[in-house]
Amino acid sequence: MPAALMYNLGSTRYNWFYKTTPQENLDGRSIYWPRGRVWGGSSSLNAMCYVRGHPYDYDLWEKEGAEGWSYSSVLPYFKKAETYSHSTGPNDPYRGHNGPLAVTRGSADHPLHQPGSTTRLEKARVLTWSLEALLDHQTQSLIQTYNSIFCPLQCTMMELRTAIRLSREIFALKPFDEFRGEELAPGKDAQSDKQLDQFIKKAVASAYHPSCSCKMGSENDPMAVVNPKTMGVYGVENLKVVDASVMPSIASGNLNAPTIMIAEKASDIFKGKSLPKETPPIWTPPNRT
Repeated sequence: MPAALMYNLGSTRYNWFYKTTPQENLDGRSIYWPRGRVWGGSSSLNAMCYVRGHPYDYDLWEKEGAEGWSYSSVLPYFKKAETYSHSTGPNDPYRGHNGPLAVTRGSADHPLHQPGSTTRLEKARVLTWSLEALLDHQTQSLIQTYNSIFCPLQCTMMELRTAIRLSREIFALKPFDEFRGEELAPGKDAQSDKQLDQFIKKAVASAYHPSCSCKMGSENDPMAVVNPKTMGVYGVENLKVVDASVMPSIASGNLNAPTIMIAEKASDIFKGKSLPKETPPIWTPPNRT
């Protein structure tokens, strides 16, 4: 992430600096809700993290009613939009080589990124496991209702408590001894469900990835707003939506890359054409004992 990111997040020059209404389920707190006040919208304020999400995110979109938006259908548009620094060229099955968006790998010089010894490899495995275990909770921690954006339901509070306890368990493992300090928050004295719930209500915040409020879907879906074949709003003439709000469900990562893909694909939809599907193998992690 660029060091100057916080200048945009902390300034009203390029940021609308919204806040939510007081949230009943967070003890009346209002949550900071930055939105781009500049050409390019919130994509101009993003942290420059290019994360496509998982291929299954887009297969799920199609299952949820967004016909034509499976991974094999959207991969060509991810590739079209980017020039990836490590692309193998026109025949690269996954990455683009001549698109307008320059994408490169992030730095990996931290000891946790260097599997140069058995100990470091063990750390990497533990860290990978922890990220996979917590992935399911990213999109469930904030549930939208008609009168409250942040509404941790009982099951979600349980999941967040589990995430805290799992994080403690992981970072208490021996491979992290040389990196671990004292727990700063919620603090080692916070152990009971009640104590953790109090911390969650005090500390939970947005990751600044609002989406899915105008989801693509079938005309028979009462929650669908946008026709996935035209990007038009059901029941309204000459109104189209092309942004993160049309996602049927949130992608498992930052929203900038999928939003650019949506724009590329929508552009072709408006032109009455579509790139051919691509079906390279999807990597899956090996079974763990």
